[in-house]
Amino acid sequence: MTRTQNWFLSPLDSSSSKQLYDTIDLDHNDQITLDEFVNWITQTTSVMSQVIANVKIIVGLMQALSQLGGVMQLETPEWFTVMGTFALDFLALVPCVPQMGYYNTFALNVFLLPIAAFLVVAQFHFFDKDEFDEVEAMIYEQKSDESMQYDADGDGVVTDSEKVAGEAAKARTKHVASLARNKDKRSDYFLALFLVYPKVSQTLFRHFDCRVLAPGFEVLNTHYTYACAGGDWTMVAILAFFMILLVPIGIPVISWYLMAIKYEKEMKLFKKGGQSKAQAIAAFRVNWDFLSDDYIPEAYYFECLDLLRKMILTGAMLFVAPGTVFQVFFSALISYSYVLLHIKAWPYKHQQSNQLKALAEI
Repeated sequence: MTRTQNWFLSPLDSSSSKQLYDTIDLDHNDQITLDEFVNWITQTTSVMSQVIANVKIIVGLMQALSQLGGVMQLETPEWFTVMGTFALDFLALVPCVPQMGYYNTFALNVFLLPIAAFLVVAQFHFFDKDEFDEVEAMIYEQKSDESMQYDADGDGVVTDSEKVAGEAAKARTKHVASLARNKDKRSDYFLALFLVYPKVSQTLFRHFDCRVLAPGFEVLNTHYTYACAGGDWTMVAILAFFMILLVPIGIPVISWYLMAIKYEKEMKLFKKGGQSKAQAIAAFRVNWDFLSDDYIPEAYYFECLDLLRKMILTGAMLFVAPGTVFQVFFSALISYSYVLLHIKAWPYKHQQSNQLKALAEI
């Protein structure tokens, strides 16, 4: 490995910091180079990305199963209700929920639940001092002797070029750490969206799920005491309609569209010889890593596709011949079509994730 620049760091007092320091310092010469720091970030991200991808696959399966009974109007085992926690459907586990009323429950699922999830992520990143911050502290806790910081050739004299190179190396390291932290933030916020997306989608679609009790008189299928008419229902219906366009449909479709534009732009520049393919992929993922990082470059859109599949199965399927065999057939058709697309694209970067996803969908 070619070293860009060496600088000496003062060891921290805590044993955990020393252990982290030794992990990054691959050659154990009491120095951390930019290459060693980048290598540590890359390896840490690679391991964690596979773990997170596998967890998301399992959680996604639990989310779909927990919503199955309500969408298909089927009797499901009681333990399916417990799986609703993976869709943040905590209301199903609380006996006092019916006393809240339909509109309070609607507001809780559509507004308060996502806000709470995002606030948890924001709080975590605001107060948590993660490993990247600690590494940055180690990097900037330099020894007072300037020659120990920038004297790359060890002759005891710091030249102007050595000082410039040293400052540039520290700036690059800080930039790498900043990119890593921002990537973590984007990924964590998307994880919050991933968890609330099925419940929010189903709640919005369910507002239009009405049952005719008499000519000209319809009630909500889930709350017979609330009519599908009147000022309150109409106002919420208008809100729900635009939110369906914005959230369950809008988020994956718009993200897919913007990702496609960026991906094609970078690939065109690569084909013209303006950059390498690795540079093109890196440039594409700078802002879209939270959606595409689990997948191979060519399958960057699969997270959006999976969100649309969830939206159809947990929300839109309510209006496809509800309670009939055709609804079950159509749902199975959507699921198996997705399985075939998955097998054809084999989109995940990690083989185990591909196998787990295929097994979960079957």
